[in-house]
Amino acid sequence: MRKIWIVLGAVTLLSMPAQLTWANCTPLINEGRQLLSKANLPADEATKIKGLLDEAQKYRDSGDHTNGAIKANEALNLLKKN
Repeated sequence: MRKIWIVLGAVTLLSMPAQLTWANCTPLINEGRQLLSKANLPADEATKIKGLLDEAQKYRDSGDHTNGAIKANEALNLLKKN
């Protein structure tokens, strides 16, 4: 019985980072899309940022929230530079 509780505790601890990343992924993508719609950027930069946000959305849709957050942050960094 003790082994079952240890395994359940380990599974719970290992799943927490994935849940925290998921919580950050979607708002980052939404923020990037809002900033992009309001930004006055050259077409090539806007296309690059839109591509990063689309890639982040694809990662998110496939369940890979860590890479989704990474791509969304890349897009946000580019948006905030301008």
